[in-house]
Amino acid sequence: MLVSSLRPLITRFAPAPSEKSVETLQSEIGALCAERQHLRTSGAEEHHLERNRLEIARLQWELSHALIGRYARSAAA
Repeated sequence: MLVSSLRPLITRFAPAPSEKSVETLQSEIGALCAERQHLRTSGAEEHHLERNRLEIARLQWELSHALIGRYARSAAA
């Protein structure tokens, strides 16, 4: 039987969800995307691009869980 849950899946590879707001996370992702565009146009080394990509992915993970938390609370009310 498949059981679904709105609780974030925490594994040893997943970071703990932050307490940042959805809006803060969106802003930080936007800034990192702008930085990535600058890195690409300036010919940055691969390791700088990779570090940026990983940070974007981490914040996107946090954003998805922040959104789940926000809407799970409002659905429960």
